[in-house]
Amino acid sequence: MAIKSVFFQRDALRWFIWSCVILVLVGFFLSIINRNEEKITRTQAVVIGKVIQQRINEFHQTWLIEKQPNYLQIDNTVVKFDPNGWLALSNNENRDCNYLLSILYKDKKPRNRSIFIKSERIDKNNYVCVYGINKDIEIKLTKISSLQVMVIFLT
Repeated sequence: MAIKSVFFQRDALRWFIWSCVILVLVGFFLSIINRNEEKITRTQAVVIGKVIQQRINEFHQTWLIEKQPNYLQIDNTVVKFDPNGWLALSNNENRDCNYLLSILYKDKKPRNRSIFIKSERIDKNNYVCVYGINKDIEIKLTKISSLQVMVIFLT
């Protein structure tokens, strides 16, 4: 009986050690995945900001080529421009920050992350739209004399 007891204790100890090693490895891999997810989200925010900026520049270039009209039809959407060739928004024409996002960023591959409006301020000649990717990342579009895009990391 004493011999069986010693073998049983060794097997139990070996099983316990292997279980601890496996748990530590699983915890390590999960922490790496979590850190990578944060990097992926930050990279996604920068890419979205660059896509929006590129789209703004394309609209401005089209406005210049088309001899600076007040309205243009681009991608089956009527787009209004200010006298300087930047996208114009208005509170009374349903041209708000949702409208601006819909014409500047068409996400062809949704990734379970939606962009939402955190704040908006629309005046006659300028506006500020702040979009959130999550609670720590914002994309801010500001139009004063030109239209600027900023990606802001709050943490």
